[in-house]
Amino acid sequence: MNSAMASGLWVAIVLALLAAAPPLRAAATPEEVVAELGAADARGKLGVAEVERDSANPRVLVVRVDPDWYRKSEDARREAAVAWREKWQASVPQGTVAVLDAKTEQPVVRFAPGGKVFLSPGGGALMNMQPR
Repeated sequence: MNSAMASGLWVAIVLALLAAAPPLRAAATPEEVVAELGAADARGKLGVAEVERDSANPRVLVVRVDPDWYRKSEDARREAAVAWREKWQASVPQGTVAVLDAKTEQPVVRFAPGGKVFLSPGGGALMNMQPR
């Protein structure tokens, strides 16, 4: 096989792989993330009371949770909080997420270095947060 045929074969292979790959999707806008997380199905499913972008610091997504949040398993709450942070950070460079108890305004999730996530057992009891 000569070099022209080999080059053509490689081009054909690369084009076939690109055609088979899923399309690249741009990250959601901050407004889309707020709308998605604040949608009725997310609120009912995860105990979300309200979602907003902090007006004083637009890097911060504020998620307020209601008593239904505490009825979810720790794993479900941890997975939700991590997913919210990943979505927000894909949308807002160096973005951060504050998950607060809607009644007390106390933090109920704390993100620590190394991927650890601390959860409050209820009502924003920070000193009782357990990592995992």
